[in-house]
Amino acid sequence: MKVTYLKDDQAEELEIVVHYREDNEDLLHFKQVIGLLEEKILVKHDATSYLLPVSMIYYCEAVDNTVFCNTKERTYETSYRLYELESSWLHRGFVRTGKSTLVNLRRIASFRPVLSGRIEATMMNGEKTMISRVYAKTVRQALMTLGGHQDDKH
Repeated sequence: MKVTYLKDDQAEELEIVVHYREDNEDLLHFKQVIGLLEEKILVKHDATSYLLPVSMIYYCEAVDNTVFCNTKERTYETSYRLYELESSWLHRGFVRTGKSTLVNLRRIASFRPVLSGRIEATMMNGEKTMISRVYAKTVRQALMTLGGHQDDKH
């Protein structure tokens, strides 16, 4: 087996392409291992249920006791509570940015400071969301950890 890693500054997410000649036991095992890496969540859209890969979610928002998961193109509803998603997805780069919002840091394109110590985050799909000043330090720390830095002095 040959493994090749290609860095692509234009890539929006990790992509794995497997070239193979025929199905075999090694390929089946590899598919199972990769499947374990891609966590999914049960969501609904227009009365249809889906298993949505967590990596596709840009942010989650609680509105009137209902949690919505927003992707690049759609909004889905889930029965999970925001605190449940927060504790389950911390290792995946999700962080609380407000009382009712959980954001996937890997889907943020840019940040901009605004009044009262808040930060405006622009998602890769162009949507904007606010980071409360209460959560700003936590977001900065999570970004440092996500970026591989342990020092919060920058």
